[in-house]
Amino acid sequence: MKYKLRDAFGRQFKKMENSMKFVHISDVYLGAQPDPGREWSETRKKELYESFDRIVKICVEEKAGLLMIAGNLFCDQPTVEDLADIDERLLKLDKTRTVILCGSRDYMGPDSAYRNFVFKSKTVVLPGGKTSNAYLKGINTCVTGFSYEKPEYKEVSTGQKGCGTPNIEPFRSCKHNHVIFKQAPQSLTT
Repeated sequence: MKYKLRDAFGRQFKKMENSMKFVHISDVYLGAQPDPGREWSETRKKELYESFDRIVKICVEEKAGLLMIAGNLFCDQPTVEDLADIDERLLKLDKTRTVILCGSRDYMGPDSAYRNFVFKSKTVVLPGGKTSNAYLKGINTCVTGFSYEKPEYKEVSTGQKGCGTPNIEPFRSCKHNHVIFKQAPQSLTT
């Protein structure tokens, strides 16, 4: 299926020279079992993975340069097996880079599988607890974001700059108490 990409006003995008398509998702909640005990519960759990597979397929069909996953890919702390499963699915993206930010549900705690997992796919997970940059050489793109290191933050810090440009706001929490993290980022180059 071919998707017609449109802007907020419904206008179809025109191909621009040196442009890149990217896909942005969040709050997928893989591993969740909606309505436990109901007859449809197991089916819904499988549908979450099917939805993620459709996102991967869209990235391939649309030749997206970047897939940004902005928190809560998983409903809980992922295991090594969970990450290996996702990595296998992301390997289908041979022309797409993936950046993962950990959210309030799948945060990168001290014992998180995210900390030591080595992705085979073209995937970067931004470190937890600080604003970070990932410069993706192959697509000449810098992503600035904040991965959760714990389920909730109440403090706000100041002085953040991203990729050499002042006042770039990183991704924010979807909670009612929005916290904008502004601190000096750590840079990663991949």
